[in-house]
Amino acid sequence: MKQIEKRKTPRASWIDYNEGLYFITICTKERKHYLGEIKDSEMILSSIGGFLDNELKNVSLHHSNINIIQYVIMPNHFHFIIDIVGTLHAVSLHRNILINIKIHSMPNDY
Repeated sequence: MKQIEKRKTPRASWIDYNEGLYFITICTKERKHYLGEIKDSEMILSSIGGFLDNELKNVSLHHSNINIIQYVIMPNHFHFIIDIVGTLHAVSLHRNILINIKIHSMPNDY
């Protein structure tokens, strides 16, 4: 397995990443269009894009202290604004969301 370089953290040292609003962008590997395609100026979600759409809509069902305020899914990335209510460590948030996504069955198209 390829060794991953240890990189400098992008987190600001003066922020505790607990309660607050955060704007997040996540891109697909190699910027491939896994999430859908734009046809006639309309975003058509793939099955993976549909899965992501459902998870973003329902994240507060699994995490009562997290709300997705707004999001947009594009073919090779998505943006969302997340509201964390109360104290929650960023590492556990990231770990819990990843675990939650892995627990659900991902579509097998890709």
